[in-house]
Amino acid sequence: MNPGIVWQWIENHVILAAFLGLLLLVRYLFCRRNMAEERCRLWYLYLAALLFPFLPVQRLSGWYPWQEFLGGQAGGPGGATSIGGVEAAGGGLSDDYAVSVRSGGLPDWDRVVFALWIAGLAVSLALVCREQLRLHKILASAREVRDGKMREMFSCCRRQTGAERRVLLVSSSQVKSPFTAGLLRPKVVLPEGLERKIGQEDLKYVLLHELEHCAHRDLLTLFCMGIFRVLYWYQPLVKWGLKQFRRDMETACDARVLKQLPEEAGLEYGYTLLKLAERFNGNILQAAADWGGPAKQIRERTLQIAGYRRKSRADKRKGCLMLLFLTACLAAALPWLADGETAAAGPEVPGEISGVIQEEKQWEDAFEGQEGSFVLYHPQSGQCQVYNQVLGRTRVSPDSTYKIYSALLALEEGHISGENSLRRWDGTEQPFARWERDQDLNSAMADSVNWYFQRLDGQAGMVRLEEFLQELGYGNQDLSGGVQSSWLESSLKISPLEQAALLGKVFSREAEIQPEHVRTLKNALCLQKNGELALYGKTGTGRVDGKDIRGWFAGMLESGGEQIVFVSYIQGRDGCTGGQAAEIAERILQEEGFAVSLDDV
Repeated sequence: MNPGIVWQWIENHVILAAFLGLLLLVRYLFCRRNMAEERCRLWYLYLAALLFPFLPVQRLSGWYPWQEFLGGQAGGPGGATSIGGVEAAGGGLSDDYAVSVRSGGLPDWDRVVFALWIAGLAVSLALVCREQLRLHKILASAREVRDGKMREMFSCCRRQTGAERRVLLVSSSQVKSPFTAGLLRPKVVLPEGLERKIGQEDLKYVLLHELEHCAHRDLLTLFCMGIFRVLYWYQPLVKWGLKQFRRDMETACDARVLKQLPEEAGLEYGYTLLKLAERFNGNILQAAADWGGPAKQIRERTLQIAGYRRKSRADKRKGCLMLLFLTACLAAALPWLADGETAAAGPEVPGEISGVIQEEKQWEDAFEGQEGSFVLYHPQSGQCQVYNQVLGRTRVSPDSTYKIYSALLALEEGHISGENSLRRWDGTEQPFARWERDQDLNSAMADSVNWYFQRLDGQAGMVRLEEFLQELGYGNQDLSGGVQSSWLESSLKISPLEQAALLGKVFSREAEIQPEHVRTLKNALCLQKNGELALYGKTGTGRVDGKDIRGWFAGMLESGGEQIVFVSYIQGRDGCTGGQAAEIAERILQEEGFAVSLDDV
């Protein structure tokens, strides 16, 4: 099972449980019985917390099982796609050594878990539909109350509570207790003949209570709670939390009724609750705001009614502070509850560079309708020309362009040198014949040999790799996808602008890199030398599920003693290779007056 997805799923539920515990603690310690409305408001934050894992927003954690199941563009720590490279001495840049593997979709075991979740979802949905059908039959068969006195009382109560005029008063022989239902056309449903079994004052209290539910959109809240019960059908803690929310909703409704009644009428309202709960309790519907409820709930409501008093300003301030405190806690947890790092969420977008003068260029003709970005950076002057700045700031997987820095670290650590960079092929079957042989730095860079650079990274180790990327300021510096695969359409990401700035630091020796190591790296990246002009570069292709979704060509041009860094990047659903990115770079560089040619590369 993919540990990244499992961990995200567990992390979500741990955070949700912790937030529920904090909410209950605040509710218990600071919310007295006369603060029923404040207690109820706190639960709306819990609904928001339950929603966040299903929102397609950026950052950590959030399992989007439907998108993972169907597969998508890789981008999360669990994603893994082999990438393409450059052929400098064999078939040229057009020979893209890209190996396709599965995207960040679910492994087989995760698919089983997802299938179980879908099965449970279907069963829960069927149960909800059955209850809705039962409720629909009750509402359809209910008859509108025609009694003049009852209608006059209902109108008076409706005006008193501020409920909408479209709320209807109906009666039904199929119900045992008063309730309110109907999201689009609310109806207060009374048991048939209720007005003959209870007094006028008792009936008034019932109507006030049910109309308060309508006035405060409690039916919409119940609808949302029903959705979350279906989505979290496997999570008893969520169901328990929603049950507590429903109880607090009823006590809040009681408090709003008591606020409108004279103080001496409060006890009468409590007696009415007890009488009706004893005589007319029993038709609990999840989608309906029911007058009654379980015995424990009736006892809690009765105690709250008995101890009710008007709220002071201090109580109101305390309620606001509690709400603000829990809102701040939820906001702090949001980065872990909503994720963009999975296969479903797209790329990061903070890849800006500072200290350079950026100029927007119109190089769209060179892209021939392809979505992409091009950066031309002059490290000595700080001038930076960019086509498509938005995409230029967007962090995506570096693919094989990362191998530049893998080689650089190996040189710095002394694992290889210009004279001794040979690594023996271990005989493992490889996707390309050119990979099935011993490699040195030049051949491995030319043929983009994955196993060579993975071996170098393994020799350096995770700790040193992380330190090195931090020293350079490489993109998001996220190696959570693993030492050998974080750059393979996984966790490590960098923007075209950051690529250009970083290459400028390396080649201009602004970074603390040994000069001989830079020379060795340039030799491995050299594509063209013609008099005073020299071209160095590395391509990369992101291939996911057999589709080439992105192409890179990053490098440096030396002309007349000046160093110019360039980065060409393209992306799409398919057909985006490093070779194509190189062709775009060639057209733009030629347009800018540089006599580069990749025909013989």
